[in-house]
Amino acid sequence: MWILLALLACGDGASDGAPEGAPAGAPSGAATAAPPTAVRTLTLAPQEWVQTVTATGVVEVRDSVELRPETSGVITAIHFQDGQAVEQGALLVQLRDTDARAQVAEAEARLALAEVTLGRLQALVATDNAPRAEVDQAQAERDLAAAQVARAKEAVRRTRVVAPFAGVLGRRDFAVGATVDPARTLTRLDRLDLLVVDVSVSEDDAVAVVMDQPATVSVEAVQVEQTGRVRYVSPRARAGSRTVDVRVEVDDLGGRLRPGLSAAVRIEVGRLPDAVVVPAYAVIQGATGASAWVVGEGDKAEPRSLVLGGRAPDAVQVESGLAVGDRLILEGFTRLRPGAPVTEAAPSPGAGATPGAR
Repeated sequence: MWILLALLACGDGASDGAPEGAPAGAPSGAATAAPPTAVRTLTLAPQEWVQTVTATGVVEVRDSVELRPETSGVITAIHFQDGQAVEQGALLVQLRDTDARAQVAEAEARLALAEVTLGRLQALVATDNAPRAEVDQAQAERDLAAAQVARAKEAVRRTRVVAPFAGVLGRRDFAVGATVDPARTLTRLDRLDLLVVDVSVSEDDAVAVVMDQPATVSVEAVQVEQTGRVRYVSPRARAGSRTVDVRVEVDDLGGRLRPGLSAAVRIEVGRLPDAVVVPAYAVIQGATGASAWVVGEGDKAEPRSLVLGGRAPDAVQVESGLAVGDRLILEGFTRLRPGAPVTEAAPSPGAGATPGAR
């Protein structure tokens, strides 16, 4: 029996590897806390933000006309090629004008005779050798002859088809010797250095759109971005659609745009000088709205609900939820939970860039 008690006493004093005073079942060694998550941050600073209204439309020519002869006749000469650029007043097509020019010569001869007759009678009246009535009659005949000259010259002008403005011609489907009339379209003339994009904006956005506001027209098909101006805002909304028609005019002196191409239009309607602007990739869109992560007190991760304002391809303006001076987490937030410790990651190439002001 004494041997059994001695063995039990030895077993109670045996060490199981746990530190003295540790609770039963505790693992050996002290438990360690999770290391901070490495993140990349951006300290928000005030930026100028350009407020815009966006819409899509189609590039069209503002000045375009079908060229037709003003009178019937036979084509005697063609002075343009398909797709040729021409200046205003350039002669394009000549019709036979032999008869019209003969009428001009005849009318001018009658006018010369009438002027001579009028001059003689005026001299006689001055010496009381002719009645005043004969002078009045001669004056009327001279005026009639002058009107006949003007009419004959107009007939000559109508035998010529000229460019009403500078532009680019279309193709022609006629030849010298063809008989044409005012119902026949000879070609089309388009002014391609001055184009327009007609868009429809919502009635809410249309409140901020006024004449002469700057706009940017982007055509993805040809990778072109041109600046323009608002030249028309409809005074009334479309019935049933709750949209307002707006026309943006854009100069294209380089000839890079073409009518018929789809275009995205951004109309500048205002500027915020001290806006909070963040990179678009730092904003999380969820079922409850937009949010972002910031570094809070004690270098702990803190989620923020956001109210967003304007948007750009690579940046977003934040109306509430973030403030100047906040440390916005740009990368690494997918592994975070509220209150988790964070630490600044080593800068990567190109890191630290702030979102561009819009």
